[in-house]
Amino acid sequence: MNQVQTKIGTRIAKLRHDQNLSQNNLAHSMGKDGSWLARIERGRTNPTLKTLTEIADALEVDLQELFSGLD
Repeated sequence: MNQVQTKIGTRIAKLRHDQNLSQNNLAHSMGKDGSWLARIERGRTNPTLKTLTEIADALEVDLQELFSGLD
């Protein structure tokens, strides 16, 4: 597993939790399945920039927010 993928996935999960959203709720708001988001949050898949932008939009945050604190 790529360490950056894992960190971004953890960041997405935190932002989602901060908004009291389940994986299913967020994924369904994007027209996706909850297992799709689960794979991203666990770092099991390498999301494209387009996918990360869509997730940021669904979370109503700037794309840079997904990369915040990845040092």
